[in-house]
Amino acid sequence: MKRMGAASFGAKQTGTRKAAAEEKQGLTADGDEQRSAESEGLNVEDARRLCPSTNDLKWVDQFPYVPSYRFHPYRSVAGATCSLLLGFVFFLRMVSSTMDFVDLPPVVTESREQFPRDSTEQYTLPRIGVQFRENGWRPFNDPRYMQINFDQGVIQRSGNITYTQLGSRECAFVDKDGRLIADDARCPRTTGHLQGDFHDVTFAFVRARLARCDNGTDVEGKPLPGMCMPPAAIDSVIYEGVLYLFEQEDDMRVDSSEPFMRIRQWRREFVTGTHISSDIYFTVRKVTQEARYIFDAYLPGFSAGFTFMLLDDYQETYTDFDEVAAQYAAFYFRLAPEMIRQRRSYTSLFALFESWGASGAFLFVLFGLTAQNWNAWRFNRQVAGLDIRKLDRAQFTQHGRLIDKSFQMPREFQCMSAE
Repeated sequence: MKRMGAASFGAKQTGTRKAAAEEKQGLTADGDEQRSAESEGLNVEDARRLCPSTNDLKWVDQFPYVPSYRFHPYRSVAGATCSLLLGFVFFLRMVSSTMDFVDLPPVVTESREQFPRDSTEQYTLPRIGVQFRENGWRPFNDPRYMQINFDQGVIQRSGNITYTQLGSRECAFVDKDGRLIADDARCPRTTGHLQGDFHDVTFAFVRARLARCDNGTDVEGKPLPGMCMPPAAIDSVIYEGVLYLFEQEDDMRVDSSEPFMRIRQWRREFVTGTHISSDIYFTVRKVTQEARYIFDAYLPGFSAGFTFMLLDDYQETYTDFDEVAAQYAAFYFRLAPEMIRQRRSYTSLFALFESWGASGAFLFVLFGLTAQNWNAWRFNRQVAGLDIRKLDRAQFTQHGRLIDKSFQMPREFQCMSAE
């Protein structure tokens, strides 16, 4: 009985030891696997998780930084030349672009567009004058021979014409330099206006005409006595003379932001028995001026826009002289079909910086990458056949030259061993 109990106890103890040994072996195996995983840089606890952690997302990074061996940078004369050229050209570009930013005139862009149909806006006619010169050089305004009249014409809905006299007065034209261009000319006493064209609801124009002096007729159509000279004498003076037309307008130059005054003139000679009719077209130029600097628009005296009335075109027609009308020449001042919109813009400060950046990038690609590739080729050439991992900074000069490589073993023979 005792012998059987002892055997049973021994067998039980042996099974216990065996189970403990198996458990220990399992733990040892798990420990070895854990140590192996840890030696490979893996976290065992993180690997056992079902859901990925934040660290697992780092494997998606496609732009890792790979450390490289550090030596003295390789420098060469070619690289120094490219560096000097880059700096010199970039400096010149900065200076030239800055001068252009400060001194160059604005960029002017113009576009033409038709006037609004049936517009109610009226434009004041620029200063005009008509002068008749006897024998082509002496001003002549004898009322016994001829008269220069100015009328405001208005047509409503392409109907009849209504004329309103603007009067006439003596005037002179002096240019911006103080020179006398014309004296003893005739200008309208009241300033006229221009509006629309013949197809609009309201068409307004100004007429200037040179007419023969007329005493009038009685009920029977016979000439009345008066101050006027005989028609033959008047025709002789007129057809030997010359007619001048003057027009004074304000405009703006491209290189200036201040308006200036300009005088235009035309000279027309008469042909015996011929009537001269001229259509003078004026256009409107609306100028929009942008600020040169950021805060210019808020400074006193800054004007963002101007409106000018300018001569645009003219057309002449010649017809037979009408003895009933007794009119030698007529000028019709009217609006042109199109107006002009002008925009004046300057290079902004941000565009200046952008040009510097673009110039710097281009010069870096042209000179920098060229010199960098040249230096890389020279450096790799001098360490060809050597194991660069066994070199350090002390074996190179400050400009990247290898001091001595006689003690180095070529890479092809490093795997050989002496027997």
